[in-house]
Amino acid sequence: MKRITYWSFIILLTVCSQIGYSQNPGAPYCVGTAGTGNCNQPGPSNAQGNGINDFINSVNTCGANTNIINNNSGCNGLPGNYIYYSNSNPMVVAPGQTITMNLQSGITYAQGFAVFIDWNNNGVFDFPSEQVAATNGFPPAAVFTALNFVIPPGQALGTYRMRIRCNYFTSGLLTTPCGPQSYSETEDYDVTVVGTNTAPTALTATVTSNSPICAGQTLSISIASSFTVLPSLTWSGPLNYTSTSQAVIIGNAQPNQSGVYSVTLANGGCPITQQTTVTVVPMPQYIVTPLSTTVCQNGSFFVVAASNNPAMYYYQWSGPISAQTPTNSSTLINTFPLAPNVPTASVIYSVVVTPTVLNCPLTTTMEVVIHNPATPTLTMPAPMCNTLSSTFATATPPGGTWYGNIIIGSNGIITPNITTFYGSIPVSYSVTVGSCSATATGNIILAKYQTAALTGTLAPRCVSDPPVNLGAIVA
Repeated sequence: MKRITYWSFIILLTVCSQIGYSQNPGAPYCVGTAGTGNCNQPGPSNAQGNGINDFINSVNTCGANTNIINNNSGCNGLPGNYIYYSNSNPMVVAPGQTITMNLQSGITYAQGFAVFIDWNNNGVFDFPSEQVAATNGFPPAAVFTALNFVIPPGQALGTYRMRIRCNYFTSGLLTTPCGPQSYSETEDYDVTVVGTNTAPTALTATVTSNSPICAGQTLSISIASSFTVLPSLTWSGPLNYTSTSQAVIIGNAQPNQSGVYSVTLANGGCPITQQTTVTVVPMPQYIVTPLSTTVCQNGSFFVVAASNNPAMYYYQWSGPISAQTPTNSSTLINTFPLAPNVPTASVIYSVVVTPTVLNCPLTTTMEVVIHNPATPTLTMPAPMCNTLSSTFATATPPGGTWYGNIIIGSNGIITPNITTFYGSIPVSYSVTVGSCSATATGNIILAKYQTAALTGTLAPRCVSDPPVNLGAIVA
């Protein structure tokens, strides 16, 4: 409710302070007022239910000979929400140094920040000439923001007053050093300029990983730092990943865990943030059709590894006999011939599918059943007359079917007297294994029975008569 009530009031006071406020040189430094009273109300600093949580929660610097480390200070609780850290947290600098100041507000309300230094030591923070850094807007609550400024190269040695102010929902550029503000806090520090730059070399950190990796593998991210002992650190990454471990180890990593992983190292002063981009390559997605099939001796089959984007993968088909197009997503495969004494065999063929971006192979096997029925050996009966009641033919292997003429039944029984065909009669025998058949052909030799019928008589003959052809009276 207080944010709605005082919105226009804040803007009005800020504008007035820029225009009409004056300072008296030589007098003690001015202290701006806070129109809403204490900067944490009604509970302690950062209490969740507070209607007012408007303060500078943390200040730390880097780049100086001696840096300020004043974290989690909360609201100072003093009149006007003003505090002067005269005997604590001094900053010692040298001309030409670049100072990074990290500022953080309380957990509830966004604040703009402004930093002033009285470089001419006249007891007045001249505005805007002595505003050395400010936020162009108001960073989110509790989020650190970094401001940089340079110690003037020709700055005289000595001790100077520095002021930091926060201002609710107001750009730091519009925040004055002394004007009244409704929701704010003011902190003053001493800055001592010395002639020698003894600031430590900037600390460094490098993040490395085993990326890219295949889905299902372990993702490892590590950090190498110039710290002798690694300070506290915080990792963040995709899927709201967070960790305070020295390294990131993610077992069975999946593609949705790809992305940017960041680590922030806190050393009491300026944090160091480094990041690395990780790629977890998905395993190939495809369907092999058929996964199993049956062919006959010397047969072939067509197989395909179907995917939504075949160009994303490499293919390699393999088996006892090479595929016709072994590196395509589909191919015709000719099976190898079985030995004559092998009626059936199960043979395994496979395809290895690998993403083009990384060697993440996935293998699928398919079973091929080859049927190889042996060529039958026939045993045919001896030539016969059509007056024979029945006989039979045999074959090896047994269990097949005879066919080809009505004289022979499917079981091999021969009935000679039911046909009007004589001579060499071809018949066939077929044996089947699975859906594959082998056939052999033989001949049944059948003769027609002839009776001796006389069609006439001979006259009596004398012994002295010439020979007579009896065929003339035989039908």
